[in-house]
Parts: sequence; structure tokens; C-alpha cells
Amino acid sequence: GIQQEHGVAMQETLSHTIVDKAVSAELQKGKTNVEAVASGVEQQVAEATQELQAEYGDAAKNVCADAMKEAKGYGDSRREILQGFDVEDLSPKGAAGICDKADNRVAIDKTYLERGSNEAEENAKIDAANSIALHENRHKDQAATFDTDQITINGVVIRDIDLYEGDAISAETEGTFDHTAEYKEHKRLHDIAVAATDKATVAKAVESGKLADIEAALAA
Repeated sequence: GIQQEHGVAMQETLSHTIVDKAVSAELQKGKTNVEAVASGVEQQVAEATQELQAEYGDAAKNVCADAMKEAKGYGDSRREILQGFDVEDLSPKGAAGICDKADNRVAIDKTYLERGSNEAEENAKIDAANSIALHENRHKDQAATFDTDQITINGVVIRDIDLYEGDAISAETEGTFDHTAEYKEHKRLHDIAVAATDKATVAKAVESGKLADIEAALAA
């Protein structure tokens, strides 16, 4: 009845709190990486649940099982989409993610490793992190330098940065990440180049660094 439901709700809240505390502790350690965060959370939760069981015995069994399951779910979901990513505070750069083309290192802002306060919020966090990963991993496939800093299509000047960022935005899952006006403009100009030629031509030019190939395709 009501008492049993109340007990289950308390149990879920307690297991949720145990995992949240572990996530916060890992993200406060400074620059790290996704694997270290995921493993650290699982380790911290394992230690916390061992202490609970040692103190309360069978009474804590369900809470501990739920907490371990949540910790594993957190770790697995982040590992799956963010493999190879560093985790750091990117707020000074105003970035959600970065790809350092010097060594093709990818990083994501630590806020995207935080957990949502409910299932819908958690799913939204995972979806946004996934789009950031798709975006930054696309940058890894792109050229580090380009043969020209701009092209002109039907009188519209499209810069290398428009094609570079617009191409990466195209790799994302649509509707999962809200871009700034600047990035929306990059995508709009990129899409003009795609509409005038085709997606494969633009993608190949951004990968090879030969942006002049887009203009050449128009003239062909």
C-alpha cells in the first residue's frame, strides 16, 4: 500500500543521491577523461554501498543494488557515446566541445557529464552529449588547413569556417543541441553550398581541404 510505495520512493531517492554525489565528486577533480569519470563513479558507488551494507545489512540491500545499477547505467551510457573524450571546464572558451586539430584531441564540457535530475532530463543530457561527440568527431575527419579562406556561390561569400562548422553540425542528431546564432549562420551558409552542389561534394572538400573543388563542381 502507501507505506510500501513510500519505502520504494525513499529507496530510489537514496540510490539516486549516492550516484549523484559520486558524479559530482569525479567532475570536481579538474581535467580528466570520460573513462576515468565513469570508472571513478562506479568505484565510489561500490565503496559507498559496501559501507551501507556493513552498517545496515539486508535493510540496505535493495538501495545498494539500485545504486550499483544506476552507476553502471551512467558509466555505460557515457562510455558508449564519448569514448576517447577528455572532460574539462570549457566555459572560459564558451564551448560545449572542442577538437584540437594539432593532435585531433577531443574534449567535452563537464556539464554534459552531469546527471539529469529526472529521466527526461537525463535523456536530454545524453542526447546533447551524443550530438557534441558526433560534431567533434566529425572535426577529426576534416582537414586542418584549407586551400582558400572563402568561396563564392551565386554571389554569396562562404568562408572556410562556415563550411568547417556547418559540415560538423550536419553530423549531429537534429534537434538535440541548441546552437548559438553564430553557429546557425555557419550552418545556413554551408547549406547554400550543399544546395548548389550536393552534400558529398562539400563533405569531401572539407575533408581534403580543397574548398575550391566546390566552385569547380559548380562550373562543371
